Amino acid sequence: MKKTVSKFSILFIFAILIPGSVLTYFSIQNISNQRELTEKRLQEEQNQLATDLSELFQKNLLMYANSFFQDVDRFSSSPIKAMPFLNSTEFVLQAFVVDQAGQFLWPNYHEAGKAIQEAEKANAFLEIYSSAETMEFVQVGLNEALQLYQEALNTAESGQENASATNAMARVMVKLKLFNKALTEYRTLVDQYGFVIDESGIPFGYYALDQLIRISSQHFDERILIDIDHILTKIIQGEIPITSYADLFMENFDGWYESLPPDRVQNDLNLYDKIDQMRRFLQFISQDENTIKRFLAENQPHSTPTLGPFNTIIGSHQDQPYLIVLDDKPMLPARVGIKVNLNYMKTVLLNAIQESLPEYDLTVEVVSPNQSLPADVGSFHIIRDLSPYTPFWRLWIQPRNPNTITQYISKQRWIYGIAITLLIAGMFFGVVLVLRDVSREEKLAQLRSDFISNVTHELKTPLTSIRMFAETMRLGRIKKKNIRQEYLSVIVSESERLTRLINTVLDFSKIEQGEKQYQIVPVNLSLIVEKALAAMNYWLKEHGFLVRADIQPDIHLTADGDAMEQVVLNLVSNAMKYSPDLKEISVRLWQKAGFIHLEVQDRGLGIPESKQSHIFDKYYRAHAEHEKDKGGSGLGLTVVKHIVDAHRGRIELKSKVNEGSTFTIILPEIQNALPKEKDMG
Repeated sequence: MKKTVSKFSILFIFAILIPGSVLTYFSIQNISNQRELTEKRLQEEQNQLATDLSELFQKNLLMYANSFFQDVDRFSSSPIKAMPFLNSTEFVLQAFVVDQAGQFLWPNYHEAGKAIQEAEKANAFLEIYSSAETMEFVQVGLNEALQLYQEALNTAESGQENASATNAMARVMVKLKLFNKALTEYRTLVDQYGFVIDESGIPFGYYALDQLIRISSQHFDERILIDIDHILTKIIQGEIPITSYADLFMENFDGWYESLPPDRVQNDLNLYDKIDQMRRFLQFISQDENTIKRFLAENQPHSTPTLGPFNTIIGSHQDQPYLIVLDDKPMLPARVGIKVNLNYMKTVLLNAIQESLPEYDLTVEVVSPNQSLPADVGSFHIIRDLSPYTPFWRLWIQPRNPNTITQYISKQRWIYGIAITLLIAGMFFGVVLVLRDVSREEKLAQLRSDFISNVTHELKTPLTSIRMFAETMRLGRIKKKNIRQEYLSVIVSESERLTRLINTVLDFSKIEQGEKQYQIVPVNLSLIVEKALAAMNYWLKEHGFLVRADIQPDIHLTADGDAMEQVVLNLVSNAMKYSPDLKEISVRLWQKAGFIHLEVQDRGLGIPESKQSHIFDKYYRAHAEHEKDKGGSGLGLTVVKHIVDAHRGRIELKSKVNEGSTFTIILPEIQNALPKEKDMG
């Protein structure tokens, strides 16, 4: 048995050590190649991130473009009406509508200096209007001039004539300081003739706007701010054309707006935002008008990459890329397009990086070809083109920390090192545990072998005595009655001893199987202790023991009487076995404070302190070398401990080597119905 266990133990140890050693070897190899693997993995992640960002950028472009043109289609009757609303989206830097020649329909742009040809003015209007101008500017007869302008207005036939006369009347009223009347005329001019363009190519709405600013400097009225806002709104919405003359007006507007007291500015009018929008209109037209005209004139929609179904125009201004997207309806008289807000698209792209969780902490920037890289650029960086739609932008990707590789490798080595250490420690403890279990199994096997030997010896001794005395009496060799009676007493005592041994083994077997049951009834423990001592009396005298019994009478409790008797018999037998020299045993029973105390004390060998914690273990014998001569199953105290625990009591041990041992059992006076062994498990 021992050899078989050893063989299995060796196989089990090798089953742990061999795979563990192989794993340790490959882990060490992995650590040595960590830098090369990490650099390769970093480059792969950077390239993958660049590819993902490029695809995401193009996907976002197409998504926003589709959304814009779908919104335009909802205004199928007139896409121009949709422009003021759609031009305010973040994706759109500038929306526009052009004809097939590239002339802007929205923003409503009129080239400066280009007058609109109208029918020749009537001779009557020209004569009166010229006389009025002479009276106003040469003779300075303002009242007479006002009357003449009124007569000219009455004879006006075209929109330009009406606008010219109305504008002149309002101008003279300002000179006469008739501000309220002048404001009325300018409102008429804006609402009825603001879009009309004079011989110089200037819309009459601009004259009204300039004069309103002048009037507010002399005669401030909050209604003037509302009138100015009204004109700016008409320009932005395309009702009044925008021209390059607007630059001069906007310079005057800036000086006037800054001179206004803060408490007189109505924040809800957003005048300055509208001026900024006019500037953006003019900037877009000056930068991109010729580009759009040239693209439409060449009629080469596939000369640049298409964005889904849409045509694109790609270029740059001062190293900054621009992207213009045109609708997919080239046969219509009007084409709708947008200049994409690429800075917004870049922000959307970079924000998307924050939502991803790359293995390495990477920083991403969008740079131009002529843009110098940051001073702290590391060796582990890549530069890739962002998109064919933005050939002037590139992705620059590198670890946020230049020492990332070194730190990452150091971290990985620590992890692998700790893992290998834990693996080796685990293998070591595994081997230790295996060896310990093997040693325990071998020890338990030896205890079982000793148990069988001891039980056999214990059974053989009383059987031999019973047989010897019985044979002697059967042969009739004993004539005297008193001797025969003595022999019978020996036979009875030995049979009782045999019964106790068998009961101990059977009880232990039931305990091991969880089938031990106790019959709980009211009993007189005093009588049970006395009965047990009487049963041991023959052997106590035979071996020369002096027993001192101090038993308080009539101590009652609910318990299993047979089990309590076995407790006393096992403790007294144990005391006899380990008292080879000073043969004194003391048995005490008393009741105190609701508890019953049963004490068995001897003056024998005593139990070393290191062995006292194992004294109730099965097969355990504190003095194995002494028990080779005395026998013993090693189960007596195990059974005692179980019986005491089952009765909700406790057992205490006090012992000193060569001074003896004292076992004290403490039981509660009242015992309720006790659980079965299975229930206690």
